[in-house]
Amino acid sequence: MKRKILLFVLSTFFTESIIAQKSVQTGQNNSYVITWKQDLKINGVNLLNFENCYYKPDQLLPYFSVTLPLTGNYAGYRAELMNEKYETIDYSAKNVPENIQITVVPSFYKGKASAYVEFIPVRKSPISGKIERLVSFEIKLIKDVSATFHSTVATQRTYAANSVLSSGDWYKISVTEDGVYQLTYDFLKNKLNMDLSSSSPANFRLFGNGGGILPMLNSDFRYDDLQENAVYVYDGGTSGKWDDQDYVLFYGQSPVQWRYNTTQNRFTHQANYYSDSTFYFVTVNGGTGSPKRIQQTSSLNVTPDFVVNSFDDYQVHELDKTNFIKSGRNFYGEAFDINPTQTFNFTFPNILQQNVLFKTNYAAHSPGVTSSVVARYQSQNLFSGSYSTGVVYTDDYAAEKTGTTTFMPSAGDNISIAYTFTAGNSSCIGYLDFIELQARRALTFANTNNKDQMFFRDLNSTGSGKTAQFNIASAPASMVVWNVTDRINVKQQILNNGSFIAAADSLQQYVAFGGTNFFNAGAVGRIDNQNLHALSQADMIIVTHPLFESEANRIADMHRTQDNLSVHVVRTDQIYNEFSSGAQDIAGIRDFVKMFYDRGISNGTEPKYLLLFGDGSYDNKYRLANNSNFIPTFESENSYSYLSSFVADDFYGLMDDNEGLCSASEQIDIGVGRFVVQTTEEAKTVVDKTISYTSLPVQTNCCDGGGGTLGDWRNVLTFVADDEDGMMHVGPAESISNYIKTNHGVYNIDKIYLDAYKQVSTPAGQRYPDVNDAINKRINKGTLIMNYVGHGGETGWAEERVLTNDDINSWSNINKLSVFITATCEFSRWDDPARVSSGEKILLSSAGGGVALFSTTRLVFASSNAVLNMSLIKHMFDDPEPRLGDIMVASKNDPGNLNLNTRNFSLLGDPAIRLHYPKFNIEATSVNAQPLVALNDTLSALSKVTIGGRITKGGQLQSDFNGFIYPTVYDKYSNIPMLRNDAASPNLTFQLQKNILYKGKATVKNGEWSFTFIVPKDISYQYGLGKLSFYAENSIEDGSGYYDSIVVGGSSGNIINDVVGPTLKLYMNDDRFVFGGTTNDKPVIVCYLSDSTGINTVGNGVGHDITAVLDSKTDPVYVLNDYYEGDLDSYSSGKISYPLSKLSEGRHTLKVKAWDILNNSSESYTEFVVASDASLALKHVLNYPNPFTTHTEFSFEYNKPCEDLDVQIQIFTISGKLVKTISKKVLTPGTRIDDITWDGRDDFGDRIGRGVYVYRVKLKTPDETASLTEKLVILK
Repeated sequence: MKRKILLFVLSTFFTESIIAQKSVQTGQNNSYVITWKQDLKINGVNLLNFENCYYKPDQLLPYFSVTLPLTGNYAGYRAELMNEKYETIDYSAKNVPENIQITVVPSFYKGKASAYVEFIPVRKSPISGKIERLVSFEIKLIKDVSATFHSTVATQRTYAANSVLSSGDWYKISVTEDGVYQLTYDFLKNKLNMDLSSSSPANFRLFGNGGGILPMLNSDFRYDDLQENAVYVYDGGTSGKWDDQDYVLFYGQSPVQWRYNTTQNRFTHQANYYSDSTFYFVTVNGGTGSPKRIQQTSSLNVTPDFVVNSFDDYQVHELDKTNFIKSGRNFYGEAFDINPTQTFNFTFPNILQQNVLFKTNYAAHSPGVTSSVVARYQSQNLFSGSYSTGVVYTDDYAAEKTGTTTFMPSAGDNISIAYTFTAGNSSCIGYLDFIELQARRALTFANTNNKDQMFFRDLNSTGSGKTAQFNIASAPASMVVWNVTDRINVKQQILNNGSFIAAADSLQQYVAFGGTNFFNAGAVGRIDNQNLHALSQADMIIVTHPLFESEANRIADMHRTQDNLSVHVVRTDQIYNEFSSGAQDIAGIRDFVKMFYDRGISNGTEPKYLLLFGDGSYDNKYRLANNSNFIPTFESENSYSYLSSFVADDFYGLMDDNEGLCSASEQIDIGVGRFVVQTTEEAKTVVDKTISYTSLPVQTNCCDGGGGTLGDWRNVLTFVADDEDGMMHVGPAESISNYIKTNHGVYNIDKIYLDAYKQVSTPAGQRYPDVNDAINKRINKGTLIMNYVGHGGETGWAEERVLTNDDINSWSNINKLSVFITATCEFSRWDDPARVSSGEKILLSSAGGGVALFSTTRLVFASSNAVLNMSLIKHMFDDPEPRLGDIMVASKNDPGNLNLNTRNFSLLGDPAIRLHYPKFNIEATSVNAQPLVALNDTLSALSKVTIGGRITKGGQLQSDFNGFIYPTVYDKYSNIPMLRNDAASPNLTFQLQKNILYKGKATVKNGEWSFTFIVPKDISYQYGLGKLSFYAENSIEDGSGYYDSIVVGGSSGNIINDVVGPTLKLYMNDDRFVFGGTTNDKPVIVCYLSDSTGINTVGNGVGHDITAVLDSKTDPVYVLNDYYEGDLDSYSSGKISYPLSKLSEGRHTLKVKAWDILNNSSESYTEFVVASDASLALKHVLNYPNPFTTHTEFSFEYNKPCEDLDVQIQIFTISGKLVKTISKKVLTPGTRIDDITWDGRDDFGDRIGRGVYVYRVKLKTPDETASLTEKLVILK
């Protein structure tokens, strides 16, 4: 549906181009002028807007932003506006402040700092009280002298030269909760399959970095490589040998961790979004130095400052069941719909009658009404909340509230918290997120989770230089206490009758255990040696799921060979082992890449490109069936707002120490792309397409839409714009196309604006069938860029469904792959396992589609889309042959694009490939043997014209270039009016240079070329500028050029006496076709045309188009002008290849009509029979001559053109004896085979006797077979 929602369709009103806010450096200040534009009126609300503005959710006023470079060290900055000029406006808005409120935050790119400045340039005048908008001003940055200084150069971490996993035998184990774990001899030998025969328990080592997720902020501490943990080893049998009595004890951590919040003075839990287990690595022959063992610490012989007889304990209840909007990292727990009252029980052994800290987070979906929830402990209300959510598509799905309080527990160890949800109506549902409790317990030994283990810590007994005496009551004689504050270096605390005195400078964490009941680890198994830390610097890194490693290596080899890039291919499991202690973690992947970045940023050897080889999912664990979690995703914390929740691979490109959270102001440092593949078949398809796109051109003879990957389609850029919403969509498309016209005229622009086509009413709603047809034809003909601006969703473009999955599945442009830019909502939402979005289908299509997409994954704002869209186009064509990753980095880091809307754009494709930029330039130098002079040469009707020119590079003739040039001569621009199919569509006439005077092919010899043609009679006779567009290729390299200062108009006065129309020869698929023959259901019209004067393809004259009529139906009439191409070095003959859409089975008729340049016409007619390509069909089997003496040819028709076909013809005697087998492999664009011959000899080369024989023709594809039997007669 078209989402005509206020916040969704906010956009800038564009005229000729988008221009950034004007900036002039004046001393220490920066001067700006804001160009205010016409107000937008959306859903009855007037919105202020200016060039390059953007909007935020729930904010109706536009934002200005700019990034200002800083030098030296970065400190805190604030900004002031100076020399402001305002103008009063008649505008009504709520909550407009009297003063402009400026936000300044640091932003970093490759270690260099800048200040990101943002504000709303609107205020309520403190004097008049009227609304004013800012017109011009200066920005002054002022250092905050009290702020901490930070270097603008990244503070590099220290990285190990080699990983501990590089040598030795290693085995991986898992744990799921905090506790003391026992590894028995049986477990090591029989579960892990460790070879212990030649080792001693004294050699045992355990490595791991503990539980919990890695910090997302790059500057926060994390371990590099695996750390050895102190363990306890019991060698109870034969000393120095492993036997049944031996075991190992170690401290294992849960993947969910608790942290003490000094601000809130309470413990809070941190969920793990990526793993339900913590992993450790064990070895008996790896590592260096002496194995680490748990050391004993004696009780201090001092008078303690504190005596501890109680401690702080905590518990959390949190289930991950539901993600509201298939977005964001948070999953919610129990639903309150059928059961509106639910009770949650907690047990705290030996709880004290002291305040219990309570915290909860609760959410509710309550559209259009108010719902409420109350949480109670016994009769005490602990939490209450009211919820009301919107009813519009873009409104937040749910509202959530967090509450904290305290309560006094009753006697007993059990606490029950009851939640009651009161729904506003039957559509309302409540959801519990979590409950945290923190209670005081007596320091009395008690089991935890049925284990004789107890964790304890005391917030009341810490202080600088302080000591504390811990008295553990009911301590068994066998009790042991470990200090696990430092999880790597656990220490055993020596006890004195259950008591000990220890330093209490900081909060200490202990675990006491009885020694008889331990946790058991899970066996993962042996892992191969690896050493990612020792890898050399690389230009590109490919992170792949193990399933796709072989295909990832193909991409790497391609870049190494073709681009001379250094590339590393690394599996995710390898990265996790060295950089996130074996657990899946997005920060682990980024830390791996950052290692190369930190090592190379000072000398320019940092990686430039990162390819994530594997699909992702909003479920980064495995809660969903058929999950697509191959490479994990960064999902926003917000998981309930359609406008604010997002997924962003930008996370992996944030390399500087001062960033990492994916906030709006952070700048990406490397180009990140993703192959959204889920199977090896999809992986091969995408790799095949990528390699084909970047490799030497492929020339084939079958159904490639033009003989290979080379072609003048590389000169075409296509812009598609939605209708309605004023200039919302057409405006940006016009701005960008005008920018291309002005700055990069070599490209020919095609415009498919919906409102320029006839809208059709259908039972399913309004449709634009001609737009679907135009998009499909343009894709199949080829376009370097396909750029769409407008409404859209996961299954296509526009409310009128102008692009659908059926359209995408029908494309057959495998040798003319486009790069897509889609400034629309959710088109490439790649992290939903339940659906393959249309954008993904374009990348995954094996028959064509696109090689890459710059595309959206969530709801986006049209205004911000327009700014990013223009940035993408500018960096594509202004910068010197950038790779796709370079384009993404430069565009996203442009000041106007530093916002969360930009995070919703992903690069689906290889970030290290380039567009098809031509290597050579083509210059036109002469007209009719005279030097070409701008505005002095005129192409007039019926004049015979010869254009000459050369192939150059850097202004020098390329005399070794020998190949072909494909010239296209355009008439003047046509003015095309919008039809205003809808009231909200703009009243606009746009220009498009579409009428072709001549399209041909000529020889290039030693870098020089010329071609001749006669200007058609049907030109537009008023004088104006036409365009000469050139494309050339030599089967390996190509070039392009243009000349747009040639005048077209008037008449030459040349009289040509010709009243005969052109000659037409009409076929289906190829020239083997015969009248009445069989075709597939998507045949190609093949028509050869010739005329002494040339063929009219202009399209200006009424009724003078080249047309095709199918089955005598005049609606639609197929216009074939754009599909005509002249023969080599001839303007008098050429060929049309026009693909038809899927036709019904049965007999069809076809009539083609064409005109010469004098408007004489001719027609050609044929009939054909469509056999559905659902199954292989074989018809019209015969041989000729029949009877024969020494030679016959077999022929047949089938319905699978452009498929590899095994043909077998077997000849039998009447009695059934096989005498001859003929086999041949066939790949042809047609559906008729007639070139298989037989000389009447058997398989041994001997002639067979006269008589009647039976032959069987058998066709076989990889999936099916078909056969028919006929008779032949041999005469002698």
